[in-house]
Amino acid sequence: MDRKLKWRLIWLGVLVIVSLLTLAPTFAPGLVPPGLGGLFNQKIQLGLDLQGGLQIVYSVDLDKAVDDKASEIKRDLDDAFSEHGIDAEVKTPLTPIGAITIVAKDPALYDKIRSEFLADYDEILVDRPCPKVDEGALCLRVSSDYADRIKESALEQAIKTVRDRVNSRGIAEPS
Repeated sequence: MDRKLKWRLIWLGVLVIVSLLTLAPTFAPGLVPPGLGGLFNQKIQLGLDLQGGLQIVYSVDLDKAVDDKASEIKRDLDDAFSEHGIDAEVKTPLTPIGAITIVAKDPALYDKIRSEFLADYDEILVDRPCPKVDEGALCLRVSSDYADRIKESALEQAIKTVRDRVNSRGIAEPS
């Protein structure tokens, strides 16, 4: 046998033995000889791909974001009505999404409410038909355009949050 080939085979054998001793604590802890335990005693930390991977499923309740905006407007109107002594109740019914109902004790207050309090929400709120339960009340909802902007913003924020969390763990590409 050629002398060069002989040395290559010896070095290949040494490399295979060292590799097996390095992998032994991870896959078969009892196979490491006691005398070599100090050199080859650490397990290899497997990445997520070798551990079976990681899958995180997030969902964003976009309708809830619109309802939250309606609730925020309700709180603002409640504060403004109590500050100005307006005797009206503001409700946020479950349907439709983003709905606000203002029930005043005196129907003459609706013009004042529209001109003084709802003027700030011209681009946000639109009229909607009132159900029979709230007939005679002022029924509004978050406009479709504004609701779409809220949903888009909520989705972008959710994606940013997921990316930040994934990147903080040291993984570069979320899917």
